[in-house]
Amino acid sequence: MRNKFPQRLRQLRKEKGITQEALGQYLHYNHTAVANYESGRNQPSFDDLLKLADYFDVSTDFLLGRSEKFYPPADKLWEKLTVAEFLHLLRQAEFYPKMCRSFLEKDEKKI
Repeated sequence: MRNKFPQRLRQLRKEKGITQEALGQYLHYNHTAVANYESGRNQPSFDDLLKLADYFDVSTDFLLGRSEKFYPPADKLWEKLTVAEFLHLLRQAEFYPKMCRSFLEKDEKKI
């Protein structure tokens, strides 16, 4: 399987309209680290991969080319639900009570 990470990173950075230098500052590196990621010379650490996914609001699977869908992390997904989607989830709660309970408990800790 071909490594899609360099192309995905460049695509997301350009779509967001930021420079390699700005992204490097976010990661606490200089711009050459980002240039090396985008050229495929280097790969990010797991921690940096997670930071990048959070920064661009995409899944790590999308960044790595394992998925064509760039679903945001679950906690970000919650913020983007429509009313209809929220109601659908509430109806599903009776079928998946343990999962819903743990999600709600996690959310309550933020408050």
